[in-house]
Amino acid sequence: MEVRLLAKRVREFWRRFSKSRIAVISLSYLFFLVLVAIFAPYITRYAPREPSRDVLVPPNFQSHLFGTDDLGRDILSGVLYGSRISLTVGLAAAAVAMVIGTVVGAFSGFHGGWLDELLMRITEIVMAIPTFFFALAVCVLVGPSITNIVLIIGLLSWPSIARLVRAEFMTLKGREFVIAARAVGVSTFSLAFTEILPNAIPVAVINTVLQVTRAVILEASLSFLGMGDPNLMSWGYMLQNAQFYLVRAWWMAVFPGISITSTALAFNVCGDALNEALNPRLREV
Repeated sequence: MEVRLLAKRVREFWRRFSKSRIAVISLSYLFFLVLVAIFAPYITRYAPREPSRDVLVPPNFQSHLFGTDDLGRDILSGVLYGSRISLTVGLAAAAVAMVIGTVVGAFSGFHGGWLDELLMRITEIVMAIPTFFFALAVCVLVGPSITNIVLIIGLLSWPSIARLVRAEFMTLKGREFVIAARAVGVSTFSLAFTEILPNAIPVAVINTVLQVTRAVILEASLSFLGMGDPNLMSWGYMLQNAQFYLVRAWWMAVFPGISITSTALAFNVCGDALNEALNPRLREV
């Protein structure tokens, strides 16, 4: 019975989500990007940082589909391997933000009182920190690495999720099903995490998807300024290297730039479609 109910909910969710063709296209693109990131070594025969004598070769179908850079490195390989960095940072940082934001928002909204005041003041302080400049300063002090970038972005991106989850908890804890569960003796922990949280989690998921976009752009920006992991190829690093060859070798900037833009746009579109599919206030009656 539960399996049928779950299958019905999944079908209903997909029906609402697939109403937007651009959302389906964006989701397909993201799945394709994940596959590209996983199978990058099997798609291209060039290592992303392997120099060659083919310097500044324009895009062609014979040897280098996206051309080469000033050191003869294959641009296609850089784009493929760079997708690994962008997806890893984006998804991992968003996951960190979601966990922290959901926990903070749940405790704040459910308990209220002095705990709510304390957690919301902390949230406001974190929101006031300029993420990019703080991340830049930390990378300068402790050294650039993927782990540091993920933690910095994740630890500074949770406040918006916390505020949304808090608002949902404050609304839901007064609903009839919660009052009924409390009346029959359901424990406080079970009340918060088995009755209220499942109904509040959609807003956290929606905001988390949008946080992926923010993380991808922040990582590219840090890499562009030389604060990315020096041992890995990333789209931001490719743009940094391309700025001196914009006239002579346009392909060095165009392909990583398109990758960043299309990935950020795809996550944004999917986030909007998720909001329409999961938000009961936006569902058609």
